[in-house]
Amino acid sequence: MRGWILDLYPWKKGEMVLWLKTEKGESVRLVDKWNPSIYVSGNKNELKRLADVLSADRETISCEFDEKYVRIQDTAKSTVLKINTPNPNRLAKEVLQIGRNRKYQVYNVDVPSTQIYLYEKDLFPLAYVDAEANGGSVGWELHDSVESEDYRLPPLRIMYLALKVDGKTPIPSLRDPVKEI
Repeated sequence: MRGWILDLYPWKKGEMVLWLKTEKGESVRLVDKWNPSIYVSGNKNELKRLADVLSADRETISCEFDEKYVRIQDTAKSTVLKINTPNPNRLAKEVLQIGRNRKYQVYNVDVPSTQIYLYEKDLFPLAYVDAEANGGSVGWELHDSVESEDYRLPPLRIMYLALKVDGKTPIPSLRDPVKEI
């Protein structure tokens, strides 16, 4: 289906929910099996040992090596350990404990999972996309650019809400009961 990404949020562990506004104006809920990734830098041999320790007896964690710029001043990419996990904050603490807070540096822990999802899928809010749901996962094809200045907008509608309170004074307070919405 083709449309715009309206919203996304983490659902159950290992799932991201996305709302797509189709060209026909329908709002469609999609669920993508996905876990956020954190990255760990350090000595390559130490990273291999860490991957072995983390992968043992765990079905919810996957480790792979990747090449990333670690520091802003780096001119070349470094080998880092990419770890997919449903609980990045807890795992980051564990990694730092394993390394006695000296062997490893942990990245992407403080980035919201929705933001990581968009980064990893090369998407952005209100991106115009084709989405294909297949067996619990969603495939994306981007038909938009984050740099575009001339873009199509989704068929949105405006809704107005008004609230009246049953107040005893001219200026309502938070304690006044709601009279009507």
